[in-house]
Amino acid sequence: VTIAVEGDIDSFNPLFTEEVVSGEINDLLFPHLVNPDFDAAQGILNFSPSLSKSWEFSDNRLDLTFHLRCDARWSDSVAVTARDVQFSFALYADTSVASVRQSVVQNLRLTKGKLDITKSIELLNDSTVIFHFEKSNPSQLFDIGVPILPSHVFASIPRTALRVHAINKSPVTCGSFSLARWTPMQQVVLVPAGHTVPKFRPHVAQLVFKVLPDYRTRVAQLQSGEVDIVSG
Repeated sequence: VTIAVEGDIDSFNPLFTEEVVSGEINDLLFPHLVNPDFDAAQGILNFSPSLSKSWEFSDNRLDLTFHLRCDARWSDSVAVTARDVQFSFALYADTSVASVRQSVVQNLRLTKGKLDITKSIELLNDSTVIFHFEKSNPSQLFDIGVPILPSHVFASIPRTALRVHAINKSPVTCGSFSLARWTPMQQVVLVPAGHTVPKFRPHVAQLVFKVLPDYRTRVAQLQSGEVDIVSG
């Protein structure tokens, strides 16, 4: 399937992606605790299992416990664990990283007036993680729906150097797709990830995002069959 898009991806690192298409591509490459699905008929945002197989609220919805799948692995074969979840949110929150998604931690519980991720996001074991919130609100599941990153890769990189690091172009992933190749200002090619469990395995052999800045060119190639979908 070939999708015509207006612009190139700005980063294969969810900490820094600002373009809509970049976000969509990274959502296919990296795991999320839950998958959102908007029911247009009822006007309701539902959530289904993804990296977490189940979850439950407790303490008047101030605590949210996730039970992670044990079969998820990064593209370098390292197992995904609860530490990846905690570490990812530490990166999102760190002002020295300057992620565009710092706001995802704004509702987590503070310790003596300050955010301490190790206390706001508690690890019980490799497959169980608890989010502690300051107060209950309707967007709790939505707020924590950012991509999870591999802690074993990012822990060795100075946080102030993350924005310009080579990992942003050669990501270690754990989504339904893997990055096959990227030709700047031409195309991004994704293929089904070999390590993906059958439930999350894509049904297309290849997903191509073709960069065509001119709108008329995108429409013309849709009409000619050179692309299958025009974004937007």
